[in-house]
Amino acid sequence: GGYQSAQLAMLFTPQSAFFNMAAGLTQPIFDAGRIQANFDLQQARQDELLQTYRKTVVSAFADVDTALSTLKQANERLRLQRIVVSSSRRAFELSERQLRAGTADIVTVLNTQLTLFQAEDSLAQFQLARLLAVVTLYQALGGGWSPRTEGPANAL
Repeated sequence: GGYQSAQLAMLFTPQSAFFNMAAGLTQPIFDAGRIQANFDLQQARQDELLQTYRKTVVSAFADVDTALSTLKQANERLRLQRIVVSSSRRAFELSERQLRAGTADIVTVLNTQLTLFQAEDSLAQFQLARLLAVVTLYQALGGGWSPRTEGPANAL
C-alpha cells in the first residue's frame, strides 16, 4: 500500500505536456550537427552575397572612373580640334585672298579648303565621341532610359 496520485500517473502518459516539453528540449541536442551545418551554410551564403555586392560596387566605381576619364579626354580633343578648325579656316581665307590678289594658284586654295573640310569632319567625329562619352557616363552612374513605345505617328 501506498498512495498514488492520479495527476502523477498522468504525468508519464504520452499526451502529457511534460513529455512534449522534454522532447522539444532534447530534440535539438541530438541532431548530429545539422543546426550548426545549416548555420554555416547560411553564413557562407551571406559571405558570398557580400563578396558579390563588393565586386559590383568596385566594378561600378571603375566604370564611372573610366567614363569620367574618357569624357575628360574627349573634351580636351574637342577643344584642340576646334583650334585646328579655326586655324584651317583662317588659312583657307588667307589663300582665297592670295588667289584674288594673284599671288597664289587654285591648287593652294583647294588644298587649304580640303584641309578645312577634313578638320571640320574630325570636329564632328570628336563631338560624336564626346556625346558617346556623356552617354557612357550617364549609364555608369546608373541612368538609363527606355524608348517610348507609342503607336505610329499620325502624319496627317
